[in-house]
Parts: sequence; C-alpha cells; structure tokens
Amino acid sequence: MESPTITLTPLAPGERAGSADFGDSGGVGVGRSAGLEAVFAAVADQLDSALAPGEVPGLSDAEVVSGLIAVESLQRKLAALQLTLAAAADTRSRDRVPDLALASVYGCKNAVELLQRTTLVSASTARQRIRVGQTVVPRNGYSLGMLPPQHPHLAAALEDGALGIESAVSIAGMLDRAGKRPGSSPEALDIAERELVTAATEPVLPLHADQTRVQCGVWEQFLDPDGTLPDEEAAFMRRGFRFGKERGGLVPVSGALVPEAAALLARLFDSVNSPRTDTNSDATNGETGSGSSGHSGHSGSSVRFVPVPESIDTDTDTDTDTDSDSDAAPTDTARTPDQKRHDALAILLGTAARHPETPLLGGAPVTVLVQVTDTDLTATDSSAASARLHDHNGLLVPVSMSAARHAACAGATQRITQDARGRILGLESPSRVFTPHQRRAITLRDGGCVIPGCNTPASWCEIHHVTEHAQGGPTHTDNGVLLCWYHHRSLDTSGWQVRMSDGVPEIRAPRWLDPEQRWRPHHPPGKLKLAA
Repeated sequence: MESPTITLTPLAPGERAGSADFGDSGGVGVGRSAGLEAVFAAVADQLDSALAPGEVPGLSDAEVVSGLIAVESLQRKLAALQLTLAAAADTRSRDRVPDLALASVYGCKNAVELLQRTTLVSASTARQRIRVGQTVVPRNGYSLGMLPPQHPHLAAALEDGALGIESAVSIAGMLDRAGKRPGSSPEALDIAERELVTAATEPVLPLHADQTRVQCGVWEQFLDPDGTLPDEEAAFMRRGFRFGKERGGLVPVSGALVPEAAALLARLFDSVNSPRTDTNSDATNGETGSGSSGHSGHSGSSVRFVPVPESIDTDTDTDTDTDSDSDAAPTDTARTPDQKRHDALAILLGTAARHPETPLLGGAPVTVLVQVTDTDLTATDSSAASARLHDHNGLLVPVSMSAARHAACAGATQRITQDARGRILGLESPSRVFTPHQRRAITLRDGGCVIPGCNTPASWCEIHHVTEHAQGGPTHTDNGVLLCWYHHRSLDTSGWQVRMSDGVPEIRAPRWLDPEQRWRPHHPPGKLKLAA
C-alpha cells in the first residue's frame, strides 16, 4: 500500500490556499521553500540507500542493535524539529491578525487542524507537539526582545538529539503542573529540569521513557512535599462504582475508587497475576479457619460463596423489638446507589485479602502500606497531620488521617510506623491484628456490623479497635467490634460513636438522629433484648 501523497505547493505572499489545494488528489498546499524541500528529499534518499526495510532480515545481531541505536538517534533529531515546527505553526496562527494567521491562510481553523492535514497525525498528537514545543522555543518578550525558552535544559537536549519526545513530554508536563502551584520556586523547578534532563541523557545507562516518567513523579512530590491532598469530604462523595449496558457479551464498569481501595485492588491483581501464583496453592490448602467448611465449590476453584451466618436476621417482620428507639435506624440514606456499589466492592476486596485462599504476593499475604509518623498517628488534633499511601502504581500519595486510622485497624492492611525524622520504628506485628479465634468470638457476640440498621454480615466486616492501638488500645475481644467497610471508613466523620462497657459494645447515634445523645448497648439481629 502506497503512503498518502502530500503535495508541497509554495504560496505567493498574500495568496490563500484555495479549494483546489484540497481537491480530490489529496494534495495540501504548504508554503515551504524549494530549498528546504530539496534538503529533506536528499536526506530521505540517503536513508533509503543506507538501509531498506527489506534488508533488515539479513542483518547480523550486532547490526540490528546498531541500527536500532542509529535510527532512534535520527528520530530524536526529527522529533526536535517536529516540536519546534509545531510551535511555529501555532504561534503564527495565534499571533497574527485573522486574515494573515497561518492556519487561516491554509483554510484551517487552528494550528491543530493544520498539523493534522499536513502531517496526518491525530488531534491529540498535534496538541501535544504544540504544547511541548511552545516550552522549548525562544519566547517573544516584545519590548524585551526574544527571551530564552521556558525550559532551556529541555530545549538544549532536544536540539542536540539526546532526548526523545516521550521523555520530553513527561518532563515538560511535570514542570508545567508544578509551576502552576502556589509558592512554586523557579530555582527549584530549574534544578528539577536540569537533573531530569541529565538523568535521561547520561552517556552511560540513561533513563528510558518509563523510568523518566517515574522520576518525574518523584520530583513532583519533592517540589510539593505536602502533596495535593484533596478535599476529603468532596472526594469521598465522588466515589462510586457502576455497571454499563451489556455490549457484545461484555458489561463495562466505571467509577472512582478511594486510594486505599484502588491500591488494595491492584495488590490483589498482582497476587493473582504473579508468575509465582501457582506455588501458592499448596500453602493455602490447609486449615482456613472459621467458616471454611461452609464454602461450596471445587477445592481448586478461586471463587467461593460466603454463607450468611444464621445469626444474621434480615427479616424485619420477625424482629421482636418493637420499642420506639429501635436499633434499626436508617443509616444508608446518605449513600447513592453508585456509592453503595463502591463500598460493596471495598468490602469484597478486604474479605478477599483476608481469605487464606487468596494467592500470596512475594510470599506474604496481600498488603497495602500506609506510611505515617508516630507523632501524627498519636496526635489528638490531626488537622496538621499527614499520611502517605503506597498506591496502585507503587508511588507515595497523600491520604487523610481518617484513611490512615482506618488502615491501621483493618486486618488486611499492615502499618509502617516512623518517627519525625523518618526512621522506621517497625512493621505492625501480627499480634496487633485480631486472630481468627478472636474474630470468631467477636462475630458470636456482635453478629454483624454494630451500627444500628446496617445488615452487613459478620463475614464481610472488619474489626475496629475501639481504643486505637496507637493510643494504647489492646488487640483484645473487649476492644474490638465489627464494622462494615463504610461505617469503619467514615467513623470519624459520620457522627456515629462506639465504646465498650464491660466487654459489650455501646453505640451513640449522630445528634440529628438522637438529640439526647444516649449510649445504647448493641443487640445482635435476631436476639431478644433483655430488660436491665
């Protein structure tokens, strides 16, 4: 198949490209000098004579590697020209009066369309070239004359042919984002640019594009050490999970996960997809603890149906409690259907991570790490405290202290404790996680989530330290209660409060539900309330 032909027809000064330039022949009128056209035609001829695609199968191994290096070096030179030419097309399309704008002269609405028609690239590629190109070309300072490029180190590396366009896009994008943040330092941005360019153009073992992208993330966190912690309440309200309509035998899903749920999902995927997963089966075929005998299906299946404990009574018609302050208070009215589905997924992820048949990852159970200083974790006022989560990409991202406290309580999550200097004091030991025996005892006592009106069964609940371990709370049945993922995650903000009284959970509803703010002992569903 022949490549599409682009006809290069110079225009006279003041002449506009007419419809004939975009006729059936597919030609596009482009104002370029005949000399420039001849130079690149000669370069193309030399490339054809140097190596034709049909000759590649006959090359030796060393020649293939040499060819890869040489062609990529040439491509980097061309990439620099692609960026600067795209920037020139954009500048001449924006900075001129409409009748003389370059894009308008050639019958295009803007520089993006001009690039599409002349280079046959996508609109997104055209925009990317323009965006990055504008940062590596000299700027017009008008009365000040021409100013250096916005990113001079990047510009020099591109001009030398030492940096590829993928790495340039990553570096320019990070610098632009960091530069827009309040209080950004031009000196720090210059250092970051210089170090990134140097690392990507080292004569020995330079960073490739993927490594450069990772380093850009590290520098972005360094330039903004406080991170971009989102509005916790606003972000939490935007969480969701939804199913699309079935198309072609597939059902699409979409939504937005809170960082800890996304990180846990990624770890679960890693454990299943690990090349060592097959070796995990022997290690997980032993005693599975409580409820293992109730699993149905073949022993080799990774899917299990979890039975709802008989003590969980979801039939409200048989509830023997007819008292006016029944525990069956409405607790789900604030959640949208999408949010409920998201929370259900989070529950399932936590359950799967705790399950002994879940494949191991690196020889250990699936674990999400939350990094927080000991001072912040024990602080009574957490307004200035911060924590960081190892996210689904393996990068440190800021999370709220509410999320950190939730992570410290959840059995599927392990904690790293550090002091103010960053010294690791230790990993959370297994003794700080409720054992299967303790979980069975707490399940027998609580029956399910202790928040009134929540029917989440015990097998889907997490165990919450009523007095946090960081505050000296023991990992004991008298200090643990069952909470579903949602009520555990939102305990600091929902208004619900939990305390222990002689080993029995007591619950206090939010003020809008109970203006008198009375503590009420928890009564598992399906059990009679006994008079005091």
